[in-house]
Amino acid sequence: MKVYDVDRQIQNESNFPFWFSILKEADEVLDISKVKSVMDFGCGNGMFSQLVNCKYPHLNIYGVEIDPSLVEFCNQNNQISTINFIHYNEMTLIKKIDVVFSQEVVYTQKSINMHAKEIFNVLNDGGYYIFTIGCHIDNPTWPKRRDKIRASEKYFAFDYSLKDIADAFFNVGFRVTIKRLPLHVPIKYVPNDNGEFDNIVDMLNSCEEQKTLFVMLKPKYK
Repeated sequence: MKVYDVDRQIQNESNFPFWFSILKEADEVLDISKVKSVMDFGCGNGMFSQLVNCKYPHLNIYGVEIDPSLVEFCNQNNQISTINFIHYNEMTLIKKIDVVFSQEVVYTQKSINMHAKEIFNVLNDGGYYIFTIGCHIDNPTWPKRRDKIRASEKYFAFDYSLKDIADAFFNVGFRVTIKRLPLHVPIKYVPNDNGEFDNIVDMLNSCEEQKTLFVMLKPKYK
């Protein structure tokens, strides 16, 4: 899949460079021919689920979101039969999943330990949780970004280090691997947009140097 293959509406999403790059990196880890089901945890407006469908139209995709208004929005606008959007409270009803994706969701979780357990339980043996996070305390831009997020969003932004995250998933039973997320798409810059970053250099440093990709494997054999 090339960028020009993707619907323009999805490309216009601010998270598109990270979504596209996550899937690009996942290609190096996954044998997609053996994957049948995918979860988009914290699916928001459902655009990442649509991108996954664009790349892998044969997969069954479950978009999970805690905000009921977003779940309703996704269902009203979904015309793809292989995508199902559900509320977070219904997640335990889903049959075992092969791969779970999330982008900048982990720092919104009140308990990393509980989040690691719930993802472990929803995955098939041999399944993967693949996610990115730049919102961590090892990122020098995070304190200012955190304050802006807390002031403007409905959810709370928690302070976690990369070690906090890695240890929580390791202790649950995952095999933990980590790398910087290489961006395969340029990130959009808008001057004076009052976003999370104070300047373009902070944006580049955070997105190019601090954006971290975790690949968590639930072992098939104990």
